[in-house]
Amino acid sequence: MKERFYKRDVISILEFNREDLEYLFDVCDKALRYIDKKLYLLKDKVISLAFFEPSTRTRFSFEVAAKKLGADVISFTSEEASSISKGENLADTIRMLDSYSDLIVIRHRLEGVAKYAAEIAEKPVINAGDGKQHHPTQAMIDLYTVRKLFDTI
Repeated sequence: MKERFYKRDVISILEFNREDLEYLFDVCDKALRYIDKKLYLLKDKVISLAFFEPSTRTRFSFEVAAKKLGADVISFTSEEASSISKGENLADTIRMLDSYSDLIVIRHRLEGVAKYAAEIAEKPVINAGDGKQHHPTQAMIDLYTVRKLFDTI
């Protein structure tokens, strides 16, 4: 089962079936036992947080999780903080992040940008919200909470 998740993009919650989610939630349950410890499962890995629009909770959640797992994090928190503000196109920014990173987490105000990034990047892309379209990690957190409260999803 875990092989299905290796280097997999996370663009939409609709890409995951119930079995996938149950597996991920079981992994979360196990990981929570170590929440107060720093693990080094992602030692020597670099995670890029490309947040083209403001986000506090989502960005901090990804950053803290990455650091607790031992990853290095590089990030920017707005379009103005990237070379896009100087005229670089989005595809070139994604290629640059791809060359530095083992994983790209992207949030953008425009729908479809995460899918576009996944088509360009060789490394996995996680959608941290693209417009009003998808925010799969938030949907996963909501479903995980439902499971914890009601023992089912």
